[in-house]
Amino acid sequence: MKKLTFTFCSLSLLLTACGTPRGPLNTSAALNRSTPAKVSAKWVMKNQPVLIPGELVVETKAGQTAMQLSTFSNAATRPIQRLNIQGREFMLLEVQQPEKTSQILAQLRTSPQVQSVGYNPRYTALNTASRPISPATVPVRRFNTDPAGPALNDAFAGLQWSLPKIGIPQAWTLSSQGNQEVLVAVIDSGVDYQHPDLKGQIINGKDFMSEDASGPNGDGSPDVVDDDPLDKMGHGTHVAGIIGALPNNNMGIAGIAPGVKILNVRVLNDQGWGSAFAIAQGITYAVDRGARILNLSLGSAEASKPIELAVKYAQSKGVLVIAAAGNSFTHTGYPASYPGVLAVGATNDQDWLADFSNHDARINVVAPGVDIMSTTPTFLTNTMASNGIDAFYSVMSGTSMACPMVTAQAALLLSQNPSLKPEQLVDLIQKSAQKVGDSRIFGHGRIQIDASLQMLASQAPALPAAPATGTQPINNPAPGNVGNGGSIGPVAPPAQNVPQDDISSLPAPVMAQRKR
Repeated sequence: MKKLTFTFCSLSLLLTACGTPRGPLNTSAALNRSTPAKVSAKWVMKNQPVLIPGELVVETKAGQTAMQLSTFSNAATRPIQRLNIQGREFMLLEVQQPEKTSQILAQLRTSPQVQSVGYNPRYTALNTASRPISPATVPVRRFNTDPAGPALNDAFAGLQWSLPKIGIPQAWTLSSQGNQEVLVAVIDSGVDYQHPDLKGQIINGKDFMSEDASGPNGDGSPDVVDDDPLDKMGHGTHVAGIIGALPNNNMGIAGIAPGVKILNVRVLNDQGWGSAFAIAQGITYAVDRGARILNLSLGSAEASKPIELAVKYAQSKGVLVIAAAGNSFTHTGYPASYPGVLAVGATNDQDWLADFSNHDARINVVAPGVDIMSTTPTFLTNTMASNGIDAFYSVMSGTSMACPMVTAQAALLLSQNPSLKPEQLVDLIQKSAQKVGDSRIFGHGRIQIDASLQMLASQAPALPAAPATGTQPINNPAPGNVGNGGSIGPVAPPAQNVPQDDISSLPAPVMAQRKR
């Protein structure tokens, strides 16, 4: 068994820089072939420090304005962006001389205007390297929406092994394919909204992490937010396709909930990372735009106060937040570790734990996340060119791919009953999951979408009563204590400590599954 040699804390970036789109791909070749010779991306790893050089996030005390803080900051720092979360004011500052960042941080902590100050960590896309996929290595399965009916005519439907695994053929006979009144936010690297398999599915939002970096050496956060959240990397388009790609249109793949609408919010740049500040901005923006479900296929081992507060804001508005657990085969990262967030791990086609998936007692459910076929940009990015991808589709693996499957499940449930509260959705998803192993590793099990729809239809077992305000975590331990200042303690140790490169301490069922 091949062991991972990088840690979640290292924040290894999972894609090379994509840069500006380099023109359209060959449409006829990309869309008409039924099984590609090679459709997977061999994403190049690029190491980056966990903290963005020369950037600090400052929370001002009540009554202090951003202008007053910018006056205090003097020539040593420059205000970049502001963020207000339920009356709490944050400012992103650029330190003009990055080597003096710790000194400036210490000075800011002594200011009577400052409530708190900290670094601005990177969060990364949570996909990992994929192996080449071809007809010789993956059996083409006949996929039916109705056992007696015709197979999907999508070109790559035969490679979507996850659809029958999670009960999509049966689920679509039990319900519609989603309600367009349900808005799902994909907070990611953006989406190629011109993709033919996503035509009419995408509502464009904002780009909070454009390539116009203002930080040292061009490596930092942008000065301004723009209105074009185009995916210049590929991750967000892949996530969006898992949720909403159009079925039975003689091309590509079938999404799980193609009837819903996807709000496109860009918080990761063309290198596959974004700042915690940008992600907090994206979360609050999506909530204010009316999203009912947030998909966060991104993460870090570093906690972020703005992200924590943004998640709480979403929960206070009745929004379900779903996040990928992470890909370093260790403890669940952030934002998946925050209370009330539905944390998702990854499994393969045999319901084995994926050999990259984070796993501990914080996991709610697992979903397929290995060799997942989905949409990629229709224009040539540097990453695609360097990996020989000449189609609108590719295969990726990661908890990033498992997360949107659960998001799509929640969207189908919400489409059937728009009055469902987040904790009711979580209850349905958890109770209907298929048991596949130790709960300390797999949570409640692998999602089973048809079973959750049947449970909703029968209303058995009875759903818990929704609280009057906000949301509460469902069967999840809090990752740490939140004090008066909002600081976050370390992630609570899981039921069983599992070192990254040592699987000898795993429970016996998982050991058996991992030896393959």
